[in-house]
Amino acid sequence: MNDGGYLTVGIVLASWVLNADAQQPAPAIAPAPQERLSAQNKLFVQQYQDDLKVSPEAKTAVGDYSDNARLDDYSLAASTRQNATDRAYLAKIRAISNEGFSEEDRISHDLFIQLLEERIADYELKQYEMPVSQMGGVQNSLADLPNAVPLDSVQHYEDYIARLRQIPRVFQQTIAVLRQGEKDGLMQPTRSASPPRSITLSTRRSYPPFDTLPISSARTTRLTVGPR
Repeated sequence: MNDGGYLTVGIVLASWVLNADAQQPAPAIAPAPQERLSAQNKLFVQQYQDDLKVSPEAKTAVGDYSDNARLDDYSLAASTRQNATDRAYLAKIRAISNEGFSEEDRISHDLFIQLLEERIADYELKQYEMPVSQMGGVQNSLADLPNAVPLDSVQHYEDYIARLRQIPRVFQQTIAVLRQGEKDGLMQPTRSASPPRSITLSTRRSYPPFDTLPISSARTTRLTVGPR
């Protein structure tokens, strides 16, 4: 091949290489640390709000009384939904690189991942199928309900009564979960589940939250705990 032929081949090859490079997508530019940090903080807030949204009892505990008339959903389906939500948030936080973050923000990033991973691990181990123990469960939280809600207005009393009416539903859901745990062989040890040796029953005929209403009797005539 003469020099002209080599030159032609060289030009063709150079043109092909340049065209191939032009067709390659430009490398993705990672978002700046501040942009990723902003996304992380928004994710923290969103996850916190979603946790409160599915737990009226938690909302009350932090001073948000917008769902005071509802008790939590204690069903198996609620645990399944929560697990799906946790997995979605885990994928989102893992997609945010903490490179360039301050030590404090990196720790927040890692702790958030740890929290979600532990929740997911608990679900996979079916911890939710053992909702009652000698240390806690609905038998404690419902008994403490009068101390866990505000009782300083007619609306708050009506909300409290609405929650009282939902206690049978909570019991039914908890029993269904316990029965599923029994099927899966997940039960508390007999010793820890045994009832106390003696129980002293109160002879009180009144109910503490209604002993002294901090509102005028004229405004409480519509308050009733009876079935509707």
